[in-house]
Amino acid sequence: MFINRTNHKKRDYAMGILIFVSYATKDAEWFKIKEIAEKLVEKNEIENVLYWQEDMKDDIYKYMNDYLGKCDLVLLFCSINALDSKAVEMEWQSALKIEKKIIPIFNEEKDIPPLLTTKLGVMFKPWDLDVTIEEIYALILKKLDIKGIGGITAYEDIRAKKKDPNEIVPFWGAEIFQFEVDVLQELERMTGMQFSPVDKITWETEMGFSVENNRVTKLGLREAGLTVLPDSIGTLAALKEIYLHFNRITEFPEPLIKLEKLEILYMGDNKMNTLPESIKNLKSLVNFDLHDNFLSTLPNSIGELTNLKFLNFRDNDLETLPQTIGKLRNLEVLILKNNHFKEVPDQLTSLESLKILIFSNNLLETFQVDVQKLNNLEVLDFQQNNLKNIPESLISLESLKTININMNTSLNFSKSMQKIIKKLMKKGVIVND
Repeated sequence: MFINRTNHKKRDYAMGILIFVSYATKDAEWFKIKEIAEKLVEKNEIENVLYWQEDMKDDIYKYMNDYLGKCDLVLLFCSINALDSKAVEMEWQSALKIEKKIIPIFNEEKDIPPLLTTKLGVMFKPWDLDVTIEEIYALILKKLDIKGIGGITAYEDIRAKKKDPNEIVPFWGAEIFQFEVDVLQELERMTGMQFSPVDKITWETEMGFSVENNRVTKLGLREAGLTVLPDSIGTLAALKEIYLHFNRITEFPEPLIKLEKLEILYMGDNKMNTLPESIKNLKSLVNFDLHDNFLSTLPNSIGELTNLKFLNFRDNDLETLPQTIGKLRNLEVLILKNNHFKEVPDQLTSLESLKILIFSNNLLETFQVDVQKLNNLEVLDFQQNNLKNIPESLISLESLKTININMNTSLNFSKSMQKIIKKLMKKGVIVND
């Protein structure tokens, strides 16, 4: 379509540049085609911007035949959809044949047709459309060799201003440092999705980020299709929380090790089978969730994460725990459901702050450890195992509120066993047997 310029200011540029826009109709909303066209027409040098829409009477091929040859320059919006579009392919190939100037506009360089990769283009910035439009406009002037003040093109003027990584810039309504914008932008390219600023990040947050003092402090990347993380994520020094569950990560991302302020790390429902010894560097970690992976062992260095309060290894392949786990004196919740434990590890008796211990759906046959030191234990879940008895030392636990020993088919309800259960119930403990 033509942009109606009746209400626009009078043009004082004699040439009156005509621009042809080539894009996949599926991308119209993503690339803000209408808005970009309207903004460009407001420029003095630009006479009109032409682009086809599905509701027009002419079909796209007639439209191209009528107007492509009349234009001075083609804006080619590059995407996967554009690469699959026969009409878009015909437009840029025809433009090449008749020697029209072409400016690729892209999210990722891989979406630019191979024959056009050598041409100057503009990276599309959906979080800062005004900057994108100014860069397009400046490059139009450069391509057509239109000089501005002092004989310098607007494009050269923009490019002369080097990007300052410590400059605070707008990003999706937030104000953050440029180098952190670069990290989020890289994640957007990797996922093919856009971020949104949110006040609160939870395990349900998809492509969300929170900011404090112009620094990214929380990231939600649930179900983002990630297999790896960019190295640059290690530069988010103020990051306190990151949620990465329901992705396809096969190895623990080493860049995370640099995040010394990280307190919450959710990596459930991935495909990892090991953790690196370097995990010890996450000294600030409080909540660590690794459920539904393929972990069969844990590094000894996990015992150095002494600020941990919550640790979830549900649905892994663990058979034992390292001795160093006993160093986690602040740990309050330990979830080991659906693993392959045959006995309760002795080292758990050192976890003096432990309140909740979930050991259900394992292969436990014996429970012989002395739990008297676990004075803060409130919930003990051993359902669906092969236990034959429970230790008498459970009676001494003053904080115990619930014990679940249901579905232990081998449980021996001897007189001594019944006596233990009666004493627990007398103390107000709920016993699910």
